[in-house]
Amino acid sequence: MTSNHDLLYIDGSIHLLVRWASAGESLEDELERFCRVVRDSPVAWSTMPLGVVSALLDVLADEMDSPGSSPRPAEFDVRPARAAGDWPPAEFLRYLAEYLRTKDYESSPGFRQLPMSLPEARIRFPQAFQILHRFVRISASDPYPDVEEAAKEAASTEHPFGCGTVMVSAAAELQQILLMFRSYEELDTVLRDFRGHPLARQDLQSLLAAIRTHFDEQH
Repeated sequence: MTSNHDLLYIDGSIHLLVRWASAGESLEDELERFCRVVRDSPVAWSTMPLGVVSALLDVLADEMDSPGSSPRPAEFDVRPARAAGDWPPAEFLRYLAEYLRTKDYESSPGFRQLPMSLPEARIRFPQAFQILHRFVRISASDPYPDVEEAAKEAASTEHPFGCGTVMVSAAAELQQILLMFRSYEELDTVLRDFRGHPLARQDLQSLLAAIRTHFDEQH
Protein backbone atom coordinates (compact mmCIF):
# COMPACT_ATOMS: atom_id res chain seq x y z
CA MET A 1 0.00 0.00 0.00
CA THR A 2 1.35 3.43 -0.92
CA SER A 3 1.85 5.68 2.10
CA ASN A 4 1.00 9.36 2.14
CA HIS A 5 4.70 10.07 2.49
CA ASP A 6 5.52 8.13 -0.69
CA LEU A 7 3.02 10.23 -2.65
CA LEU A 8 5.43 13.18 -2.34
CA TYR A 9 7.85 11.25 -4.53
CA ILE A 10 5.66 9.28 -6.93
CA ASP A 11 2.91 11.76 -7.81
CA GLY A 12 2.39 15.45 -8.36
CA SER A 13 4.78 18.31 -9.04
CA ILE A 14 7.90 16.86 -7.38
CA HIS A 15 7.59 13.60 -9.28
CA LEU A 16 7.02 15.45 -12.56
CA LEU A 17 9.96 17.79 -12.01
CA VAL A 18 12.43 15.03 -11.15
CA ARG A 19 11.17 12.81 -13.99
CA TRP A 20 11.67 15.58 -16.55
CA ALA A 21 15.06 16.48 -15.08
CA SER A 22 16.26 12.90 -15.43
CA ALA A 23 14.86 12.29 -18.91
CA GLY A 24 15.86 15.33 -20.96
CA GLU A 25 19.13 16.00 -22.74
CA SER A 26 19.56 19.33 -20.93
CA LEU A 27 18.69 19.68 -17.25
CA GLU A 28 18.25 23.44 -17.51
CA ASP A 29 15.96 23.12 -20.54
CA GLU A 30 13.69 20.68 -18.72
CA LEU A 31 13.59 22.94 -15.66
CA GLU A 32 12.65 25.87 -17.90
CA ARG A 33 9.85 23.80 -19.43
CA PHE A 34 8.56 22.87 -15.98
CA CYS A 35 8.55 26.53 -14.94
CA ARG A 36 6.79 27.47 -18.17
CA VAL A 37 4.05 24.88 -17.67
CA VAL A 38 3.37 26.04 -14.12
CA ARG A 39 3.54 29.73 -15.00
CA ASP A 40 1.23 29.39 -18.00
CA SER A 41 -1.45 27.49 -16.08
CA PRO A 42 -3.68 29.62 -13.81
CA VAL A 43 -4.73 26.48 -11.94
CA ALA A 44 -1.16 25.30 -11.34
CA TRP A 45 0.02 28.80 -10.45
CA SER A 46 -2.72 29.23 -7.82
CA THR A 47 -2.37 25.76 -6.26
CA MET A 48 1.33 24.88 -6.57
CA PRO A 49 3.37 27.94 -7.65
CA LEU A 50 7.11 27.70 -8.16
CA GLY A 51 7.86 29.15 -4.73
CA VAL A 52 5.85 26.39 -3.06
CA VAL A 53 7.53 23.68 -5.16
CA SER A 54 10.98 25.02 -4.24
CA ALA A 55 10.05 25.10 -0.54
CA LEU A 56 8.83 21.51 -0.68
CA LEU A 57 12.04 20.46 -2.41
CA ASP A 58 14.05 22.01 0.43
CA VAL A 59 11.95 20.17 3.02
CA LEU A 60 12.49 16.86 1.25
CA ALA A 61 16.22 17.52 0.90
CA ASP A 62 16.51 18.21 4.65
CA GLU A 63 14.58 15.03 5.36
CA MET A 64 16.96 13.02 3.20
CA ASP A 65 19.89 14.32 5.22
CA SER A 66 18.24 13.54 8.55
CA PRO A 67 19.10 10.24 10.28
CA GLY A 68 16.09 8.01 10.70
CA SER A 69 14.02 9.70 8.04
CA SER A 70 11.21 7.76 6.41
CA PRO A 71 12.30 5.43 3.60
CA ARG A 72 11.74 6.59 0.04
CA PRO A 73 10.63 4.65 -3.04
CA ALA A 74 13.77 3.24 -4.66
CA GLU A 75 12.85 4.79 -8.01
CA PHE A 76 13.13 8.26 -6.56
CA ASP A 77 16.80 7.83 -5.69
CA VAL A 78 17.50 6.43 -9.16
CA ARG A 79 16.03 9.36 -11.09
CA PRO A 80 18.03 12.15 -9.38
CA ALA A 81 21.19 10.08 -9.74
CA ARG A 82 20.50 9.69 -13.44
CA ALA A 83 19.97 13.43 -13.87
CA ALA A 84 22.73 14.70 -11.59
CA GLY A 85 25.49 12.17 -11.99
CA ASP A 86 27.46 11.96 -8.78
CA TRP A 87 25.43 14.51 -6.85
CA PRO A 88 23.85 13.22 -3.63
CA PRO A 89 20.04 13.23 -3.97
CA ALA A 90 19.58 15.88 -1.27
CA GLU A 91 22.08 18.22 -2.92
CA PHE A 92 20.38 17.71 -6.26
CA LEU A 93 16.97 18.61 -4.80
CA ARG A 94 18.45 21.78 -3.30
CA TYR A 95 19.82 22.73 -6.71
CA LEU A 96 16.37 22.28 -8.22
CA ALA A 97 14.84 24.37 -5.43
CA GLU A 98 17.28 27.22 -5.94
CA TYR A 99 16.81 27.14 -9.71
CA LEU A 100 13.03 27.40 -9.33
CA ARG A 101 13.33 30.24 -6.81
CA THR A 102 15.49 32.18 -9.25
CA LYS A 103 13.17 31.56 -12.19
CA ASP A 104 10.15 32.57 -10.13
CA TYR A 105 11.10 36.18 -10.90
CA GLU A 106 12.01 35.72 -14.55
CA SER A 107 9.89 35.24 -17.66
CA SER A 108 9.85 31.88 -19.42
CA PRO A 109 11.49 31.40 -22.83
CA GLY A 110 9.17 31.40 -25.83
CA PHE A 111 8.52 28.31 -27.92
CA ARG A 112 10.82 29.48 -30.69
CA GLN A 113 13.63 29.85 -28.19
CA LEU A 114 12.84 26.58 -26.37
CA PRO A 115 10.54 24.26 -28.38
CA MET A 116 7.74 22.49 -26.56
CA SER A 117 8.64 18.92 -25.64
CA LEU A 118 6.23 16.03 -26.04
CA PRO A 119 5.76 15.62 -22.24
CA GLU A 120 5.02 19.34 -22.02
CA ALA A 121 2.47 19.08 -24.85
CA ARG A 122 0.73 16.16 -23.15
CA ILE A 123 0.28 18.22 -20.00
CA ARG A 124 -0.83 21.36 -21.80
CA PHE A 125 -3.30 19.66 -24.15
CA PRO A 126 -4.56 16.53 -22.33
CA GLN A 127 -8.11 16.55 -23.64
CA ALA A 128 -7.10 17.43 -27.20
CA PHE A 129 -4.65 14.51 -27.22
CA GLN A 130 -7.33 12.19 -25.87
CA ILE A 131 -9.79 13.13 -28.61
CA LEU A 132 -7.08 13.09 -31.29
CA HIS A 133 -6.15 9.53 -30.31
CA ARG A 134 -9.81 8.57 -30.73
CA PHE A 135 -9.92 10.34 -34.09
CA VAL A 136 -6.83 8.43 -35.25
CA ARG A 137 -8.28 5.12 -34.07
CA ILE A 138 -11.56 5.79 -35.86
CA SER A 139 -9.74 6.94 -39.01
CA ALA A 140 -7.79 3.67 -39.09
CA SER A 141 -10.87 1.47 -38.62
CA ASP A 142 -12.42 -0.69 -41.31
CA PRO A 143 -14.18 0.50 -43.40
CA TYR A 144 -11.97 3.55 -43.46
CA PRO A 145 -14.11 6.70 -43.00
CA ASP A 146 -13.15 10.00 -44.56
CA VAL A 147 -11.80 12.81 -42.42
CA GLU A 148 -15.17 14.49 -41.87
CA GLU A 149 -16.91 11.26 -40.85
CA ALA A 150 -14.10 10.28 -38.52
CA ALA A 151 -14.14 13.76 -36.98
CA LYS A 152 -17.91 13.61 -36.54
CA GLU A 153 -17.72 10.27 -34.76
CA ALA A 154 -14.82 11.37 -32.53
CA ALA A 155 -16.70 14.57 -31.62
CA SER A 156 -19.60 12.52 -30.27
CA THR A 157 -17.62 10.09 -28.10
CA GLU A 158 -18.31 12.02 -24.87
CA HIS A 159 -22.00 12.58 -25.58
CA PRO A 160 -24.02 13.41 -23.59
CA PHE A 161 -22.34 13.69 -20.20
CA GLY A 162 -18.81 14.74 -21.14
CA CYS A 163 -19.62 17.31 -23.79
CA GLY A 164 -19.68 20.24 -21.38
CA THR A 165 -16.40 19.23 -19.74
CA VAL A 166 -14.08 16.97 -21.73
CA MET A 167 -15.19 18.04 -25.19
CA VAL A 168 -15.33 21.76 -24.37
CA SER A 169 -11.76 21.55 -23.07
CA ALA A 170 -10.69 19.54 -26.13
CA ALA A 171 -12.13 22.19 -28.45
CA ALA A 172 -10.33 24.98 -26.59
CA GLU A 173 -7.04 23.09 -26.65
CA LEU A 174 -7.36 22.27 -30.36
CA GLN A 175 -7.97 25.94 -31.10
CA GLN A 176 -4.96 26.86 -28.99
CA ILE A 177 -2.72 24.39 -30.85
CA LEU A 178 -3.85 25.79 -34.21
CA LEU A 179 -3.16 29.35 -33.09
CA MET A 180 0.18 28.66 -31.41
CA PHE A 181 1.78 26.45 -34.06
CA ARG A 182 1.29 27.79 -37.57
CA SER A 183 3.96 26.02 -39.59
CA TYR A 184 4.05 22.33 -40.53
CA GLU A 185 7.34 21.88 -38.63
CA GLU A 186 6.00 23.45 -35.42
CA LEU A 187 2.80 21.42 -35.51
CA ASP A 188 4.67 18.22 -36.30
CA THR A 189 6.88 18.77 -33.26
CA VAL A 190 3.90 19.12 -30.93
CA LEU A 191 2.08 16.10 -32.43
CA ARG A 192 4.96 13.62 -32.18
CA ASP A 193 2.59 11.28 -30.35
CA PHE A 194 0.93 10.55 -33.69
CA ARG A 195 3.93 9.76 -35.88
CA GLY A 196 2.41 6.36 -36.69
CA HIS A 197 -0.61 8.17 -38.15
CA PRO A 198 0.58 11.68 -39.04
CA LEU A 199 -1.93 14.44 -38.45
CA ALA A 200 -2.24 17.45 -40.72
CA ARG A 201 -3.54 20.89 -39.84
CA GLN A 202 -6.71 20.03 -41.75
CA ASP A 203 -7.38 17.09 -39.43
CA LEU A 204 -7.36 19.35 -36.36
CA GLN A 205 -9.54 21.89 -38.13
CA SER A 206 -12.02 19.20 -39.18
CA LEU A 207 -12.20 17.81 -35.65
CA LEU A 208 -12.69 21.27 -34.16
CA ALA A 209 -15.45 22.02 -36.69
CA ALA A 210 -17.12 18.69 -35.91
CA ILE A 211 -17.14 19.45 -32.18
CA ARG A 212 -18.73 22.84 -32.81
CA THR A 213 -21.34 21.28 -35.09
CA HIS A 214 -22.07 18.64 -32.45
CA PHE A 215 -22.62 21.35 -29.85
CA ASP A 216 -24.97 23.25 -32.18
CA GLU A 217 -27.00 20.19 -33.17
CA GLN A 218 -27.11 18.23 -29.94
CA HIS A 219 -26.92 20.88 -27.22
